[in-house]
Amino acid sequence: MSVHLLSFQGLELIANSVPDFRKEITVVLGDGRPEFATAFTVPECLLVETSEYFKAACRDGTWLESTSRTIKLAKVEPEIFNAYLLWVHRKDLPTAPSDDAFELVEDLVRLWPLADRLADFRLRNAVIDAIIVELNGFTTSHNVFPHDLAAQVWSATTPGRSIRRLIVDYYAKHIGAAIVKGEVADYHPDFTKYLLVKAIEVVKNDEENVCPSKRDSCFYHEYESRYE
Repeated sequence: MSVHLLSFQGLELIANSVPDFRKEITVVLGDGRPEFATAFTVPECLLVETSEYFKAACRDGTWLESTSRTIKLAKVEPEIFNAYLLWVHRKDLPTAPSDDAFELVEDLVRLWPLADRLADFRLRNAVIDAIIVELNGFTTSHNVFPHDLAAQVWSATTPGRSIRRLIVDYYAKHIGAAIVKGEVADYHPDFTKYLLVKAIEVVKNDEENVCPSKRDSCFYHEYESRYE
């Protein structure tokens, strides 16, 4: 049996081509109070692979406490950051049984602003794709984005973002007017505005049913029976 020993040059080539998993970063979640903080320690090479935020932090020292190699992220739920780490380690997204599919959509909706905040563009688009796949299985008006979830998205994103457009389009297509009437006071005001604009766009594309000039004028008449 022959034994092949790697030369020093060969070992150096391996060292240069393999990420250094020994170099770690601690990400601390919370509002600054130690008793409520949650910490995750992750190899730096994984965090900088797709996140421009972490890449800049590690390259320039921005947001990175060099002595403790710690980055603090406020207002991030531990469960959502844990889902982010699934992406970091395996490039996978969370899954759930069909009975829990809408809860999965809610988690994915919460994951998108984190991907956006961390400038992880591949994850951002992967989350949108996954949400659409899950939403394709929903056909009843009972499957509603909770108004507090929509408010979180509107508070964490800027106008025109794809996650906003997706939620508004889903509401406009699938959500019953009775539900909107009952909950509209609880909606984020900007979400209400987006929904109104989308409703007007939909109406304009359905002139046969809504254009007064294409209806019999009797449609707009009122009769005593309407007040009985």
